[in-house]
Amino acid sequence: MFTPILEFSQVFGNFELQAQEKLADKVLRLEEMTHQLDLLVELVSSVQKRELLYRTTFIRRSKNLQKAETEVDLLGDQVDALIGLLEKIYTTLHQHSPVLQQHFEVSEILKLIHKELIGEIH
Repeated sequence: MFTPILEFSQVFGNFELQAQEKLADKVLRLEEMTHQLDLLVELVSSVQKRELLYRTTFIRRSKNLQKAETEVDLLGDQVDALIGLLEKIYTTLHQHSPVLQQHFEVSEILKLIHKELIGEIH
């Protein structure tokens, strides 16, 4: 009678030992997976921070580029206005060139203005 109880006790003891070993293995595996998951969370966080930094930099550069384009357009408009003014000055001086021909410097300036205006047209 003691033998079946003793055998049952041994079987139950073996089962308990195996269950504890398997449970310890599973706990260790879960701890390893938790560690790996923590590393992945850190990596994702780092990538998200970098993406935000790149996005912010991209937006800032885009705004700077738009601002530069606007400034270039304004400068182009100013150049066009100055060329128009130079053409008017040339036309006025050219109309009075017979009077101004006695001044060599004015004649040379007229030639330079004419040369620049022709270069601008072509």
